[in-house]
Amino acid sequence: MTSYQPQTRLMLCGRSIELTTTVQVARAAGYNVMQIDQPMDPRDFSAEIDEFSAVALLFHDLDRELPLLQSALTSKPFYIGALGSRRTHEKRSAALRKLGFGDADISRIKAPIGIFDKARDASSIALSVLADIAAAKACK
Repeated sequence: MTSYQPQTRLMLCGRSIELTTTVQVARAAGYNVMQIDQPMDPRDFSAEIDEFSAVALLFHDLDRELPLLQSALTSKPFYIGALGSRRTHEKRSAALRKLGFGDADISRIKAPIGIFDKARDASSIALSVLADIAAAKACK
């Protein structure tokens, strides 16, 4: 018996060169990409997320990412990642706790995002993020 799974959808969110580069690399790799670079209603965002989705938040602004991150945490994507340092993630975690999220929820976020801990340029970040998503998908 043959079974088919939906194509992996990458929901890439941000307003930066990291977003643009990650979208280009993901499309070249054959992923179904949803690029979110404008404010989006969190309910609409949640409606797009399923277990075949990966959410990567490539913002440099915690306030812009929080509504989308909340939607991702209340959904069931196989991957959630967020750009930023460990210090930024501590701030992110504190903000999420104030919003009622617990440690189990927060632990679902891969932060710093990607497999290269010290990636700084857009190309390295894009490769790092996509490799991490591919690895998470393979382990699913």
